[in-house]
Amino acid sequence: MTPPLFPISVSVVLALSSVASAATDWYLCSTDLHITKIQSPRIESGTLYYLDSSGFEVRRSMDDIFFALPDQTPPPRSRSTSGSGSPAWLTMTDNQHFPILVMNDGDPHTLSFTSVFNNAIRSVDLEHVSSLTTESGSMSFSEDDDLVVLTNGDHISGFIESINLSVTIDTSTGLRTYPLDQTQLVRLANNPQRTQGVYLHLDTETRLRATDLAASANNFGSATITGLGTPEIVEFESHRFGGLGIVHNQQRLVALTSLDPLEIEPTGERAWTPEPKSLLSTIPHSGLGDLDLRSPVSVTYVLEPGATSFACTVDLVAGPWSDCTLIVESMDAQSSVQQLDLVQLNPDNQTHRLLVDFPQGASRLIIRIEPGKKGPIQDRVILRRPRLLIESQSTQFE
Repeated sequence: MTPPLFPISVSVVLALSSVASAATDWYLCSTDLHITKIQSPRIESGTLYYLDSSGFEVRRSMDDIFFALPDQTPPPRSRSTSGSGSPAWLTMTDNQHFPILVMNDGDPHTLSFTSVFNNAIRSVDLEHVSSLTTESGSMSFSEDDDLVVLTNGDHISGFIESINLSVTIDTSTGLRTYPLDQTQLVRLANNPQRTQGVYLHLDTETRLRATDLAASANNFGSATITGLGTPEIVEFESHRFGGLGIVHNQQRLVALTSLDPLEIEPTGERAWTPEPKSLLSTIPHSGLGDLDLRSPVSVTYVLEPGATSFACTVDLVAGPWSDCTLIVESMDAQSSVQQLDLVQLNPDNQTHRLLVDFPQGASRLIIRIEPGKKGPIQDRVILRRPRLLIESQSTQFE
């Protein structure tokens, strides 16, 4: 189940100075894992221009950027209820997400809708649809089959035959049909597709794949949306612009908090330690949450092939008894351990910017907090936006 191939063009003309003034800070994450606070970003012909902390203008190729995002986003866009159709939020297999009005269509293999941006009727193959929800927030379930969740909470699994103003699903007891306005989730078990390109964030939830962008101090901006088959030009209010995320061919940004630890063990003389706790991202749309290590602990993660670097900012939640050592190590398949970084943390040294490269053959990442001379009391460390760089020569794109 693969979506159609769309030509990718990062032919971008974007002036963001008026948008940047609406947020205190913007954040730039480059493909070398550095995260920098910037001001007044604008994009012209594939180049990002911005002011650094000293007020000097810097330019950077879009090829070297994972995202440029403000620290605040506009409020969520309401689902349109005007016109005919059933309002819903559509999530595509390439992770585009936007509000629509579902239309009746005689073709059971497609989903027809109008978007909130114009009244044109569009159709997408059901193989490119991930889910329809009546609310903007995402819902996830572990079932492998297609799934319908009704507003009364009932779950019906099987194979979805069609979606229009009603949804028909083939179950073990036969075909069943439900009005779309009586469902809260329609989920298709289509595999997600990591699709190269520039993704435009219009507000808290809306995410669209685009090529040509334009925004300025005027009331409206525009973008050519390419991720829905036929290219479509949409207009949007400039104050709703919520940043850019870029998916690259051979490089990926992976949040450490998206991985499950292989091992969690207490360090020092402690017999028990609380599990690390993931905290919400402080940069909307980035997916980079913080990791709270609430006491001395050793945490081991499996590195996927192609992992080359790891970065974060280390913050000690300092108290009068805080005194610990942060150690970052890698391990290879032969259980050979190599130390990558070590820093002493105490009230006089509370913050450390960490960026390490993995040696060839590294298959494990180990992060350890060892108690100091004052013991394991008040040794709480937060890793801010811990992130991995994955580089691959064989990444497949659609």
